[in-house]
Amino acid sequence: MSRERDGSGASYLLRVPSGRTHVERGDATVELFVVEGALDVAGETLRVYGFAGIPQGSEPVAMASPTGAHVLVWHNEGLAGEDVYPRGMLRLHLITPGYPSVQEEVHENCWEEILFLAGDLLMPRRGWGGPGTLLVNPAGYPHGPYVSQKGILLLVHSTSPMPTAYTDFPAGPEICRHYLETTPLIEHACTDPWHIRPEQAVWEEMTTR
Repeated sequence: MSRERDGSGASYLLRVPSGRTHVERGDATVELFVVEGALDVAGETLRVYGFAGIPQGSEPVAMASPTGAHVLVWHNEGLAGEDVYPRGMLRLHLITPGYPSVQEEVHENCWEEILFLAGDLLMPRRGWGGPGTLLVNPAGYPHGPYVSQKGILLLVHSTSPMPTAYTDFPAGPEICRHYLETTPLIEHACTDPWHIRPEQAVWEEMTTR
């Protein structure tokens, strides 16, 4: 998804095939976040929302996926483990429907990477983003305002707790209000009958035990 200019750090969204094994040898600080499937890390099974951090210099850690998985990976060769935990931050951030943040913001000493998981977000000069959008804000880079019509779920990764300074943005309130007042709440009718939903099999298994 992203890479440091000097090649020391990068982030990836990896598709791990079923049965794949790997040994992380501790030559970098690695963070893992499961967005689909399951991943075994050092004997512990991580499922959706599961997180594991492997500090640089640690002993080798064995990983495997029994069923296959999609995993977000942050890999940094220049960042020692003690510089990440607990100073760094990974969080799920939910912006509620109709919420506008009308100011511009900047994180002077913090690099920030945001993956859009669901929903919609409009940000002047950056554009509109939906699920799968990646937004990267280097330290000191002004960004915002932003607004979501239907709400959005974000996965935010940063190298510190993100001290933030806010400044007024020209026409920020007007831009946010226009987006909310002109973007349809209902784009199209969509429904899945219960019999084609994967949850049906899980429900039947649980209720017939």
